Amino acid sequence: MIKFFESDTLFQNVSSWADHADEKLRVWWQKQSQDVRTQLNRTPAQWSALAKEQARVLDIDWVNLGKLKTSLDSSSFDAKVKAGGSMYRTYIKAARHWLGAEVFEVELEAGPIHYWVADKGHPETILFLHGFADSKDGAYALAHHLIKDFNVIAIDLPGFGDSFRHPELMYNSESYGKWLDEFINKSGIGAVHVVGNSLGGAMALKLALVRPDIVKSLSLLNTAAIIDFNHESIYDEILLGINLFQVRTLDQFEEFWAKVFHRQPFLPPFVKEFLFHQFRENHDWYGQLVDQTFGGHTDKSDPEYFRLFMNEHLHKVNAPSLIIWGDRDKLFPVAYGRKGHALLKNSSFVLLNDVGHAPQVEAPQLVAKHMKTFIRNLPLQDTKAEPSSL
Repeated sequence: MIKFFESDTLFQNVSSWADHADEKLRVWWQKQSQDVRTQLNRTPAQWSALAKEQARVLDIDWVNLGKLKTSLDSSSFDAKVKAGGSMYRTYIKAARHWLGAEVFEVELEAGPIHYWVADKGHPETILFLHGFADSKDGAYALAHHLIKDFNVIAIDLPGFGDSFRHPELMYNSESYGKWLDEFINKSGIGAVHVVGNSLGGAMALKLALVRPDIVKSLSLLNTAAIIDFNHESIYDEILLGINLFQVRTLDQFEEFWAKVFHRQPFLPPFVKEFLFHQFRENHDWYGQLVDQTFGGHTDKSDPEYFRLFMNEHLHKVNAPSLIIWGDRDKLFPVAYGRKGHALLKNSSFVLLNDVGHAPQVEAPQLVAKHMKTFIRNLPLQDTKAEPSSL
């Protein structure tokens, strides 16, 4: 369990974020640090007494604070979504500021791709590809632990975030390979180390096959597109017509959240309602995207079904690969990671204990540590490889 409110943990997390803020914020945090430690170590009784004293000093009617909580709890769903959205956007703005990230847009033939770049002048750059239903904003926690050593770029894959989504297009592996190739060419980002989670891992593998001249290494976090038929996964649910990403009620979203994250990230009040609202708005869209790939398949023994995955192509991947897997993943079992390790000829495998499907969110510091070690130990590479295709 992550002890979000344990004094040292919270202090260290906020302090490390402050290291990347401007000078005024650093000075302010250093000045406040001892007070923060003292406050966080108070007992519940001390907190209550302090709150009442502050209320008296500020001439606040303590009795009415209970009414305020009742009012907040009974607020309309729309009001909660609005409040949660405001908090979420504030976090995004702060995270970009602390990283020094700038947002850009590049126009592809099919539409615009949005991405952010935190360029610190390092010789090596990491490109982050997010998972299904995520966006470029899911990379901030990991980027925070990488930015001292690498430039970081994160994009909204087509169909997600602020990038284009056109119902008439096919969002499959072939399309993503073409779009990523076009993005590389038009953005001019050059050779990169690619890290991808889930769907992003599958697209990282695709990019390594389409543009081996660009991909210096792969870090695959609980990646999709690899299957071991001896072990059940979310793919079996999809064959039964169950789409985890399609939610209509808050209870369904709670179940989704618990299934994706073993160490559930802390969310401020009403942010979960905001995220649920976003998912509900995308209910039909997420259904269409899954149907485009898996629609019509009901039997996993069908050879055509097997061809949806990348198992038979992994031997063509030349990029050095680091496979990182959370052992508590409820979508893809550890066996899928080990299968990928066996099929990727130049790979290493790391198992993270008590981590679920999204290691970059649940254990970003640990993931960054493994990535740094992996990239630093890479041999000098030949960047003259020719592009291929599936």
